[in-house]
Amino acid sequence: MASSPYIRKKSNEAFAKNIHKRGKVETSLRKKENKFPVGPVVLGLFLFIVIGSAIFELFGKK
Repeated sequence: MASSPYIRKKSNEAFAKNIHKRGKVETSLRKKENKFPVGPVVLGLFLFIVIGSAIFELFGKK
């Protein structure tokens, strides 16, 4: 499947920047983002359940 000239030009421009870097080229041209595997709401809910159950265990027994 042939790509459009615009896509080929953009791709060539991206790789042309790296020609003279020899060994210093990143493995990916996409920016790396540091993301947590879970969101803050899910993490807060998990901590609420764990800490709440621990407190309930301590003060719930008579």
